[in-house]
Amino acid sequence: MAVVKVNANAQIAELADLGAEHAKIFAEAKEEAKDEILSLIFADEKKATDELIAATKKDKVVINLAEFDAARDNAIMDAASLAKALKKLKNATKASAAARVSAVFDKYTGITRLSNANESGQIASLLSDLKGAEVAAALEALPEVAEAIDDIKAAEDAFQDARHKSEAGIATSGLAASKVKKSLVSTINDKLTPYLSVVTLVKPAVYEDLANKISVSISKLNTTVLQRAKK
Repeated sequence: MAVVKVNANAQIAELADLGAEHAKIFAEAKEEAKDEILSLIFADEKKATDELIAATKKDKVVINLAEFDAARDNAIMDAASLAKALKKLKNATKASAAARVSAVFDKYTGITRLSNANESGQIASLLSDLKGAEVAAALEALPEVAEAIDDIKAAEDAFQDARHKSEAGIATSGLAASKVKKSLVSTINDKLTPYLSVVTLVKPAVYEDLANKISVSISKLNTTVLQRAKK
């Protein structure tokens, strides 16, 4: 299998998240998959990730995104809970409409537990699904749910605005961060993904699970980057 390469247009913070996720995936991998070459590659990736995180922390303008992330998590849970509660209404039309909307939220169970970058991608998909013709028609009967969904979009917009400001703040010390970013992207695209692609073909039983998890993590980030580019 060919392991996908990371989109070099990913933001610095997103790449730091990805590097941290890869370190966790490798730590939990089968022992036989932790060969000498992979161990060196992941060590290089962790070193670049740590340097990238350190570079962002040095800049005082960097914004703590935790409160913005919590706000969008709460908005999602509030809207999902409201739609679920309204399914119990005696009004058949409203109850049916609520069931349709609730079914969409059910597809995204666990969304609030994802990494920041992956959650943004899933929120974009969620909001897109909620704009579908049938769901939009259902929301006309549920103005309170429609308002709660607007709150999700507002919270996500606020999160992205904060992240972009954080990225702008990094620019003051961005020369060093940019250099480390290129190093991290190179380690992933020129070392990690080609090596995993080859060894998975040779020994799928040993490496396939690790390769799949790495590929999925990169694909999720790439989706986020592409969705942002379309806005």
